Amino acid sequence: MRITKPSAGISAAKTTSSAKATVAPTETSSDKKAAQPTATSTEQSAKPSSSSFATRLRKRIFCAIAFVLVVCALNTLCMRIFIPYASWSFISWDAYHEAPQVTELITGSSFAERDIQSPMLASELGEETYNIAVPYQSIEDSFSAIQQAKETRNIRSVILGVRYESFTRDSAQGIKTHSIFSTAAYKLQHPKAFLNDFFNTVLNPKTIKTPDSINYAFPWIYHMSNTDKGIAKNIYDWLSGKSRVASCFEQFPNWHYLGYGYGNYTGHQDFTENDQGGTHSLPLGDLDPTIVEHFRKICAYCKDNNIRLNVVSVPHQSFDIVSFGDRYPELMRPLQAIAEGSGARWIDFNLMRDNEYRNTPDDFVDSEHLNLRGAQKLTRALADILKSDDPDKQQRTLMYSYDEWGQVAASYRGVRLVRVSKYVENGVVQGKITGYYAAGTPARYQILAKKIDPSNMGRHAHFAAQAAFDTDNNYRVVRDWSSDTDFSISGLEPGSYSFIVRATPTMPSLPDQTYCRFVANV
Repeated sequence: MRITKPSAGISAAKTTSSAKATVAPTETSSDKKAAQPTATSTEQSAKPSSSSFATRLRKRIFCAIAFVLVVCALNTLCMRIFIPYASWSFISWDAYHEAPQVTELITGSSFAERDIQSPMLASELGEETYNIAVPYQSIEDSFSAIQQAKETRNIRSVILGVRYESFTRDSAQGIKTHSIFSTAAYKLQHPKAFLNDFFNTVLNPKTIKTPDSINYAFPWIYHMSNTDKGIAKNIYDWLSGKSRVASCFEQFPNWHYLGYGYGNYTGHQDFTENDQGGTHSLPLGDLDPTIVEHFRKICAYCKDNNIRLNVVSVPHQSFDIVSFGDRYPELMRPLQAIAEGSGARWIDFNLMRDNEYRNTPDDFVDSEHLNLRGAQKLTRALADILKSDDPDKQQRTLMYSYDEWGQVAASYRGVRLVRVSKYVENGVVQGKITGYYAAGTPARYQILAKKIDPSNMGRHAHFAAQAAFDTDNNYRVVRDWSSDTDFSISGLEPGSYSFIVRATPTMPSLPDQTYCRFVANV
């Protein structure tokens, strides 16, 4: 029995102990379950939530990048389609970007683009001279071009081509023309400069509230007027790998590319057409202070960076020069002072004396720009000045000063241009003749007429007059020589007529161009 009691006691103890062990864990488990359910649930739910958010974020970033890439690809494609492939701006800047070395830069608007030949200067001056001027390029964009060329090419010389109009606000200039410059100048070669220009342009207070703030990112929008034929040619030339120069030759047969970023036209403007656009004297308004300030910055920048700056004011037509009066030197003297005050050279080709370098009317391809021959003449004179042992003396030999402006105008002898404003009333042809000539010129006019085929009258006035004109003897004098600029011609039979208004004294260099022709129905 003693033996069994202890066993029972031990068994009881074990039972009690088991009971305690059983009860205690149960209570503790219950307590833990009561204390920990929220924390455990949160931890379990937090893990899949964080993972899901990160996945969604990655997808959205990927989609955004893909969207941007697609937009960029489509934008590039549209630029290929709509922006003219045979662009002079691209031709000039491509030559500049591809050149192994550039030491001298020609920049400015189309005045510099057409009138200053970089290949001749490169040969004459021993420089690596490239012309990167762009049509409608502003003085501010010219400053950007100079800065970029200094930073990337370490240029040592700049020729800035200007004219009076370069310092006035042109309604044709704006974001569109700036986009032509930036697209050609920056492209993929200078992404940092492009992005800087992009944000400065888009976020500009004058731009940000206008459609240009969006359009500027898609420059092809500015060329949507390109014809179907032009678009098809763009695509064909691009896909065929044809060079821009070859494409330009096809589109403009009388355009010639000489290298170093320079190309220009042969041929000259016909000043005898009364309805030819641009053949009238240029009115001279005030200079724009903002543009003048940008010019001042160019001069200061070149001085501070040891860049030799030559400012070349390219020539006006002679009919402009004889009509400007004293207003022209009054406007240009302050610009000359700014340039020379910074150590730059100011060369105004409107001051050229009557010598081998003076441009004549047939040196112009239109009312503003020199043709290939005229640009050769100007560039040769420019080279003669710049390479001279004494450039100041050579310039004084070849040119007048602004103080001698009266002599400049007087040296252009003869009537430089004839224009007619006319109307027909009750079978009488009436109108007024405008002649452009230096003060003191004894101008007189004669009017001739002949009856022509009425079918010519259905064409544009310019082409009608051209088609009706010939050198036969069918013209008869309807008003003899007179200094009277008002005319009234009556007694003509009903029909279509071609008229010629001759002027005297004629231009010594081009006597056969001192007249005007027009057509009228009686």
